[in-house]
Amino acid sequence: MTNGKTLEEWSEEINSTIEKVGKMQGVLAEMTKVLLQQKNAMNKNAQGAAELTAEEKAKLLEKGTCPDCGGLSFYPGPEGGLSQNLKCVTCGSSFNVCAPFFAERI
Repeated sequence: MTNGKTLEEWSEEINSTIEKVGKMQGVLAEMTKVLLQQKNAMNKNAQGAAELTAEEKAKLLEKGTCPDCGGLSFYPGPEGGLSQNLKCVTCGSSFNVCAPFFAERI
């Protein structure tokens, strides 16, 4: 039963559906990547406050991004002297930062 559609119309509909499924797979893959980054960041925090590498410090101090998840937003925390505590909105990692001099995980 063709429901009044030609073979060409069915073919176009099937190709359109396959294209939509492919796009959905791409979105799901990206979402999975983000969730894994967040999970890794939480595991890193649960294992204890490891020191930041030079690359991680550069991400935080120069680019303003979370070295654990790449997040761009931070909750401000207590400050004193020239430094301030920051907590990543995305993954919850906490840092003590005194830009451009130092950054450390807390």
